This record gives sequence, C-alpha cells and structure tokens, in this order.
Amino acid sequence: MKITKITKIENNSKKYDIEVKGNHNFFANGILVHNCNMYNDYIHARSLDFTSHETRKWVKGLWSKISYLLDENMRICGENLYAVHSIKYENLNSYFMMFSIWIENKCLSWDDTIEYSKILGLDIVPIIYDGIYDKDKIIEIFSKYENEEGYVIRIADEFNYIDFRRSVAKFVKPEFRQIVNNSHGHWISKKIEVNGLK
Repeated sequence: MKITKITKIENNSKKYDIEVKGNHNFFANGILVHNCNMYNDYIHARSLDFTSHETRKWVKGLWSKISYLLDENMRICGENLYAVHSIKYENLNSYFMMFSIWIENKCLSWDDTIEYSKILGLDIVPIIYDGIYDKDKIIEIFSKYENEEGYVIRIADEFNYIDFRRSVAKFVKPEFRQIVNNSHGHWISKKIEVNGLK
C-alpha cells in the first residue's frame, strides 16, 4: 500500500507503548502475544514490520476468509498465537483470539465484541472475571491460575480512543516480566516453534 496523505495532529495527551523493547511482545488476558489488526482490505501486526513470514501465514489465511464481512471503517484487534514468542501454549482454541472491535475511533462494548465474535466465527481472549470492578475479587480469582502471565481489564461499555488509558489496564506477574526481559532478540528471527491447539 502507498501512503496517500500525511496529516499532523496536535495532541499533547500522554501516550503509552505497551510492547517490550526489542521483542515487541505484550500481555493480554494471560497470553503473551503479538498483536494483529484486521480491516476489510488489509491486515497488519502491531509493529510496522508485517513482511511475509511463516508465522503470519495462518492468520492471513483466516483474515482472507472473513475480511469481506467487515465494513470499511471497522478494525478487529486480536492476538496472533501461531508461533511461540516466549512461552509455549498447548491447548489454544485457535491461533487467533479477538479482544476488541473498533469502528473508526470507538471501541465497541464487550457485549458487542462477543456478538461480533459469534458472527465472524472468531474466538475471543479468555475471560477470568466479568462483573463490577472488585480488585480483591479479581486478584483472588487470578491467583488460582498458576501458568498465566497476567490479565487485561477493560470497561464493559464502549469507549473512544482518546479515553483508552482510562478504559484499559493490564497486570503482569513479575516472574513473567522477567522471562520477556531476558529474551534475546525479536522472536521473529528465531526458529519457529508452533503453539498447540486443543
């Protein structure tokens, strides 16, 4: 694709890069992942580098089967879990797990996200708690998950992109932060190890 227009936008709000420097990994609902965005006419990773690679063939194939169902202003965000990045998974439902749908700059509600996942036939990230925010209850539930790295919390209602930092948060266990920080080099340059499906 060619760039047709560049517009400078003045915005002094805080911005956050949640990837790990050098590895381009981050955590979502207990899974160490490589973010992926799908549109009706294009698919790309979170990073600018989405060149052809064995680990991306599967998710591109999935996208080719559902892209015609997406409106031109719609974006699906999810996790490409085909290859091991730092931690191996053995019982995935799919190599792609959706976690949000955006229409222009609005993230749809969680109920709408679930509904779209059914329409599109896509799995969503695992849910460990769905209810009114209760820090102690969430920590108690999550403490029962021994092999999970962390979790993401989001508000259930829809929200605008400008409110992202007030609508989404994440927690990563210290021991898994250490695994990522000790990884050497970008996972894409390493030997491909495929995660396991159920």
